[in-house]
Amino acid sequence: MKTMYFLFAFALSFLCVAQAPKHKQLLTPEQKINLHAKKLQLALDLEDGQMASLKEVLKKHQTQRLERSEKLENSSDLNSEKRYQMQMNRMEARLAFQKEMKTVLNENQYGQWKKMMHKRLQDQSLMASRKDKKPQESKHLRLHKDH
Repeated sequence: MKTMYFLFAFALSFLCVAQAPKHKQLLTPEQKINLHAKKLQLALDLEDGQMASLKEVLKKHQTQRLERSEKLENSSDLNSEKRYQMQMNRMEARLAFQKEMKTVLNENQYGQWKKMMHKRLQDQSLMASRKDKKPQESKHLRLHKDH
């Protein structure tokens, strides 16, 4: 009887987890652009004319980014030459985006934006490096092992 209760509880918990509702709601591309522009407006104190230009720039680069991701999904074989070309294209797109942002923002805002982007890239690389590394012992534990 105990095993039957155990099996019932196990099956019930498995069914509850398997049917968990998905709470994550995807945003439309237009909503993403508006949110990004609003965040930049708050951080950089943008004017209305700058906001309109910024939304156009963000929309243009989002469509390009989506096209690149579709090409990546459709390509099944990625050799080193294709990877290199993809990385070069990504860097060129970043440079073009940076130039367009420089035309939209004034000098002070552009400097703040560059700092924000630099911090964002550092955070992304830190997270990627943490994902790749195996968990290591803390310094405290290593010090005690030596004694």
